[in-house]
Amino acid sequence: MSNLEKFIGVIQASLEPYFSVPLIFDESREKVSLWKNFLFIKGSLHYGHLEAFRSEKIEVLHANFYAHPLINAPDLGFDVIWLNGTCTGYFFDFSNNKNALLDEHLYRLGQRISHIPNRPLPEWATTFSKNAILKRPETEDQVLEAFVYTVPAFGTWASHVNTEYQRLLDSDVDARQRIADRNLYINSLKQNPKTSMALTSLIGREDAELFMNNILYRNLE
Repeated sequence: MSNLEKFIGVIQASLEPYFSVPLIFDESREKVSLWKNFLFIKGSLHYGHLEAFRSEKIEVLHANFYAHPLINAPDLGFDVIWLNGTCTGYFFDFSNNKNALLDEHLYRLGQRISHIPNRPLPEWATTFSKNAILKRPETEDQVLEAFVYTVPAFGTWASHVNTEYQRLLDSDVDARQRIADRNLYINSLKQNPKTSMALTSLIGREDAELFMNNILYRNLE
């Protein structure tokens, strides 16, 4: 058994000081024993989605957070995937990043867990940053170690977003390009065929497409 429930609780606690209580809905069903989604859609956020998913064979911890488009902040992406109890992928990234301090933070995070085996960049991951964390932990202890180092990055990102939101230092920037870059990133994530195949096998094609297009990989305006 993975640390899925513990992990999502810790992430929620790390974001709570910065963002309002999210919309929460539970989509558990016959083939899916756990499926909780937390949506953040107010204030300094353009859109935020935190998800815990468990079926008989697959477990996923997923997060994507996008700051208000007037804010100079990268897009936060995070995924941990377990297949039959074994972690097959651990991802964390600040995409579309033009902030040097957050880029340095991500680089240092990668150095701290450099001993954990890397995994190749997926073909569909065309918008990941140069310092993206892509790991294939060999044990659950390594998953836990990576998570312990990763979680503070959520707070670092959220603190930066809220500070910038209060100041709106970028208020003279045209947000349309930032939104376009953001949707390019979201559309690249949709190209991962494993996500669609797994969801379709568990909840059917129609529900899978609705969830992917409206929640998981929702294009932003």
